[in-house]
Amino acid sequence: GKIGEPLVFKWLYQNIPFMTVSESTKKDLELFGVKKITVVHNGVTLPKKLPKVIKEKVFTVIYLSALAKDKGIEDALQVFNLIKHKILKAKFWVVGKGNPDYVLYLQNLCPEAKFWGFVGEELKFELLARAHALLNPSIHEGWGLVNIEANSMGIPVVGYRVSGVMDSVINGETGILVEKGDVKNLADAISKTKLKKDWSQSCKKWAGSFSWDKSIKKSSVLITKI
Repeated sequence: GKIGEPLVFKWLYQNIPFMTVSESTKKDLELFGVKKITVVHNGVTLPKKLPKVIKEKVFTVIYLSALAKDKGIEDALQVFNLIKHKILKAKFWVVGKGNPDYVLYLQNLCPEAKFWGFVGEELKFELLARAHALLNPSIHEGWGLVNIEANSMGIPVVGYRVSGVMDSVINGETGILVEKGDVKNLADAISKTKLKKDWSQSCKKWAGSFSWDKSIKKSSVLITKI
């Protein structure tokens, strides 16, 4: 795949118009030799009625993604094992599904974490609203929709400075990004989000700039032009 796919793009699709979701994926396609690329961001689908819940009294960090190594779940658990000594009574929620044997392995890595498994949309946004920060140590994303969902509930994102994540998170305004693989700095960044109290406004403003209506209009203009 790594050898064949770039050649297919270069030989067959070099001059074909492309639509992609972020500047990061645009750059990836450019490395494959694709020349005509338009970026149209994803929208975000929010509940018709946003949850009105009270924040957890104890500082709560949430991980929301598939429980897979490339999504950074093991790094996330390492982070919590570090911050629980810095932030007394901190809580860590793991939301998402994975292979049962792997989930058991993860639970043994961090017995204090609460594993919610897969949850529906309503509960997902409720948990985001109740939490204080989203931890997203994925090693590569096309966009990072979960970051926008977290911001829509007024909470910042802490993650790696990688493709997709650095497109959907404004470093210092809607979250904090660190170099990939730097678990210690991830833990330090989580601690900083606890100290800063004014994340909510900038997070919600950023999330509010994305909608499927905007994406449809931009997509339609591109398709009509082609």
